[in-house]
Amino acid sequence: MVNLHRKDTIIWYHISAEEKEVCEMIYIMLGIMSVCFALQAFFSKKFSDHFPGDTSCAAIVFSALYGLVTALINMVSTGFNLSTSPMTLLIAAVNAVMLILYNFGLIKAASRGSYSVATVSSLFGSLIIPVFVSFFQSKVPTVIQIVAVGVMLVAFVFLNAEGFRQRTTSKKFYIYCLIIFLSNGIYCSLLSVHSNTYPNEHTELIAITYLISAVFAVVWLIFKKGRRFAREFEITRKSVIFLFLTCVVSTVGLQLVLRILPVLGNAVTYSVEDAAILVISVALSVILFKEKLTPVKTVGIVLALISVLMLTCGDHILALINA
Repeated sequence: MVNLHRKDTIIWYHISAEEKEVCEMIYIMLGIMSVCFALQAFFSKKFSDHFPGDTSCAAIVFSALYGLVTALINMVSTGFNLSTSPMTLLIAAVNAVMLILYNFGLIKAASRGSYSVATVSSLFGSLIIPVFVSFFQSKVPTVIQIVAVGVMLVAFVFLNAEGFRQRTTSKKFYIYCLIIFLSNGIYCSLLSVHSNTYPNEHTELIAITYLISAVFAVVWLIFKKGRRFAREFEITRKSVIFLFLTCVVSTVGLQLVLRILPVLGNAVTYSVEDAAILVISVALSVILFKEKLTPVKTVGIVLALISVLMLTCGDHILALINA
C-alpha cells in the first residue's frame, strides 16, 4: 500500500506515476464509499416510511432482514467459505452486539427526545473514539487532520441545530445517547483494528457480523412481540426493494471502508464518510422533499466541506507551501 503521508511522497510532483495512480484510485474509492453510505441512510429511511406494521418494531425488523440479506450477499461472494481466524470471529461477535446496542439506543432516544441530538451522538462517536484509537495504530492523524475533525464536529452541530429545540424531560434520554455514542465508536474502531490486522478477511467479517446481528434482532423481536413476532415480517413490496438496495450499497461501502482505513486512517475515512452522509441527506431533503435550506444548515455544509478539504488536501498544501 502507498503511504499517502510519507515525507518523500507527500508532494504530488515527487510521486511516481504508479503511486499517483494508486492515490487517485484510493480517493475515488473514498468518494464511492461516501455515496454508498449516504444512500444507505436514505434507503433505510424509505424502508421505515413504507413499513406497514408496528412502527416501534420497524428498526428491529430492518436490523433482522438487513443483517440476514447482507450476510447472504457476502457469503455468496465467498462461495459460502467462511473459514476465518478466531480474532475475526471475536470482533464480528462484538460488533454484532454493538449494532444491536446502537439500534436499541437510537429507538429509545428517538422516543424520548430530539432525534438530532441522537444523530450527533452517533456522529461524534464515529469520529472521536476511532481518532483516539488511531493514536495507537500505524496511521496516526496529523495536526491539521485533528483540527479538521474538530471543524467537522462543529459542522455536525450546525447541520442538526434545529432539532436541538426539541426538549426532553427524560433523564434516560442522555443515557441512550451515551449508548449510541459508545456503540457506534466501538464498532467503527473495531473495523479499523480488523482492517489493519486481517486485511484478507473483510468479507468474512461482514458476513459473520451481520448474521449474528440478525439473530440478535429476531430474538429481540420475539421478546418484544411474543408469538406474534412473525407478523411484523409481512412487509410491502416497496419495503423489500428499499431493503435490498440498502443491503447492496452497504456491502459495497463496507468492503471499500475496510480497504481504505489502513491507507488513509480513521480521521480521514470516517470524517469524509460522515460529512457525505449529512451533506447528501440535506441535498436529498431539499431536492426530493422540498425542505428549505436554512442559513444554519448552509453554515454546517460549508464547515463540512472545509473539513473534508483539510483532511484530503491540507497536508499536501502545507508541504507545497513549506517546500
